[in-house]
Amino acid sequence: MQRTDFFLSIGLIVFGLLMAIWVAPSQCAPAPEFGMPPAALPVACSVLLVGLGLGLLYKNLPKTWSGKEKTVFSAGSLKSVGLNFGLSLAGLLIMAWLGFIAGGFFIVAASMLCYGQRSPVIVGSFSLLVPLAVFLFFRYGLLIKLP
Repeated sequence: MQRTDFFLSIGLIVFGLLMAIWVAPSQCAPAPEFGMPPAALPVACSVLLVGLGLGLLYKNLPKTWSGKEKTVFSAGSLKSVGLNFGLSLAGLLIMAWLGFIAGGFFIVAASMLCYGQRSPVIVGSFSLLVPLAVFLFFRYGLLIKLP
């Protein structure tokens, strides 16, 4: 494992704790229960993130402090992260202007192209089907309107 896994595990633990303690309870409105409270699933997912972060930390801790490994951030990896972040931000802006399906299409297509998928059939079909499936699930499965 690399030293980056150590930082990833710390990030997972902090994010999971913030979600479980602060975000999930404040975002889930009290509603009539049907066997479990509305915040139970988000809190359970947050606790799972904390557990995964602790597992990764436990697995990585002896190697991290041995001092034998170095983390190398190359210009190519930073360029890839920046490009993916920029494309995601552009997709969110498209989503605000043209709606969820158009923005989702752009985000999925840009991510697939950024990670090396070059087949137009695969990029086009997944970029259309994934946002459409998420939209239909939220619209008709959860009865939540998306833009």
